[in-house]
Amino acid sequence: MGAVYSQERVAIVTEFLPRGSLFKTLHMSNNQSIRH
Repeated sequence: MGAVYSQERVAIVTEFLPRGSLFKTLHMSNNQSIRH
């Protein structure tokens, strides 16, 4: 989940990631490739 706040706009972004968080996927220690 992510959020953006400015005086003009407020946004909440959500998406299900079956492999866990985007941070975890991008920083995996075993260097597996990311598939769509």
